[in-house]
Amino acid sequence: MIEILSIFFQIFIILLFFLGPLNFKICKKFINQDIYIFDLLVFNTLLNTTILLFFSFYQINIYFIYSFIILLNLLSFLSSLRLTWSNFIFENNYKIFLFFIVCFLSLSFLMASDPKLTWDGIAHWYWKAMNYNQLGSFENLKNMPMAYYPHLGSYIWNFFWSINPINNEYYGRLFFIFVFLLPFFSASHRIKNIKIEILVLSILFLIFFTFDRFLIGGYQEYFLFFLFYSFSLTIFLNDKSRNKSLIIFSFLTLLLMMWVKQEGLFYSIILTLILIFFFKISKIYKIAFIILIIISIISMQEIRTTYHGSFSLNENIFHQNLLKYLDIRIFIETFYLITYEIFKGMVKYPIWLLILVLIIYDYFKGEKFLNLNNVLIILYVGLIYAIYFQTNMDIIMLMPLTLDRVLIHGSGFYLIFIFLKLNNLILISNK
Repeated sequence: MIEILSIFFQIFIILLFFLGPLNFKICKKFINQDIYIFDLLVFNTLLNTTILLFFSFYQINIYFIYSFIILLNLLSFLSSLRLTWSNFIFENNYKIFLFFIVCFLSLSFLMASDPKLTWDGIAHWYWKAMNYNQLGSFENLKNMPMAYYPHLGSYIWNFFWSINPINNEYYGRLFFIFVFLLPFFSASHRIKNIKIEILVLSILFLIFFTFDRFLIGGYQEYFLFFLFYSFSLTIFLNDKSRNKSLIIFSFLTLLLMMWVKQEGLFYSIILTLILIFFFKISKIYKIAFIILIIISIISMQEIRTTYHGSFSLNENIFHQNLLKYLDIRIFIETFYLITYEIFKGMVKYPIWLLILVLIIYDYFKGEKFLNLNNVLIILYVGLIYAIYFQTNMDIIMLMPLTLDRVLIHGSGFYLIFIFLKLNNLILISNK
């Protein structure tokens, strides 16, 4: 009974932290359009997670950080109480929010039933979280296993682990369930004028297609899944309003990616290209964005070098072993192996099969080939091929363990696209 109450309390702690400080009134002025309650949660999660990234470099008491954020959230909430309430009760918003809580509780109880850590969770990420749990510094991470791996996910893991008086490790990992669920509910707002039962079934259907219990065992994959979705949300809202202020949240998204996993550095590069081609702002803002991303990458390298002695990836990007691909037979064989594992990963996480079906359907309906969704897939899948062509490791051993997890990251970008297509199909069927 105590454990059940503690999980309820932990969910309350997490929601309270991310419900502000942005409110509907601020966002309406800032973004210049109405947004939904789960969109607001996405933006607040980006903002407050960036604040946690800043504090992760300093040894500041987590209770002070939490109290500071909660105070800001409370002041913001009180200043926009009437507008918040009207948005909460609008149409089915309150019902969907309650369904979100049910899903959050269900997956939290699933984790609690078997809270063991899995592979990389225990090998890499847990020790960084433990470092902070034992009041270790950012500099002390150089003494942890895989010290060159980014630390943000582990810091947040510890933050919500330590903030609960019971100090139970897996309570911190409930954050990853939160950021996994949030994109589905935010994206679902794109469906209009349908029965709530259909909306609920649609959300459950997509959750089933992407959830993997193994990944809540300490992995960072759903954090990146959330960040890909967040970037797509800024692109979508910008396409509707052409509001240049949204570029701030695009920047925060890419900044956070760099500090979550090593892949995040390369994701930030390809998403910067997406922003250059598809974000509706002037050239001067795009140039400023590129400069900020370059400064962020250099700053990350300098911080890691200063505190940990060096900045490095799993292995050198360029090495002599790459010359083997001059042999066309080896190149074709490697290409086939990677392609096979990509399709295996898509079968494991069928959301990708749905994405491909919808893209092909769009193409035959006359959608231009070089649109946003297709360009991202080309860049994203191209990056996957580049990763496994580049590695010195045995890809026959490596790919079955890692490639499907790489695929889950980018699928978050397509949730709005999926719900928009579902909405179109419902409108057609109702005619």
